[in-house]
Amino acid sequence: AIDKTGVTNTNYQIITGRRTGTTQAIAVNGSAESTNESATSPGAANTAYIGSNGGVQSFLTGGIGEILIYDQSLSAIEILQINRYLSQKWGITLV
Repeated sequence: AIDKTGVTNTNYQIITGRRTGTTQAIAVNGSAESTNESATSPGAANTAYIGSNGGVQSFLTGGIGEILIYDQSLSAIEILQINRYLSQKWGITLV
């Protein structure tokens, strides 16, 4: 799992995560994605964690303002539109 985003401040952040096959990706505030390809096969993925990396030892110490989950793959344009909406709503500067 990708569990290191470099977000260590107390400001709101827009964190975008996605998965394609066995590739996981994460981006913060519209930055370039960090990826890895160590995810299990899509059929084996039956659990998702929000605020934890699977309960191992890393837990979110902040609050979550909003969670958006989609049941389909979003295009780059759709992700940009959502990031723009969230940045305006929450006062977050995109990179």
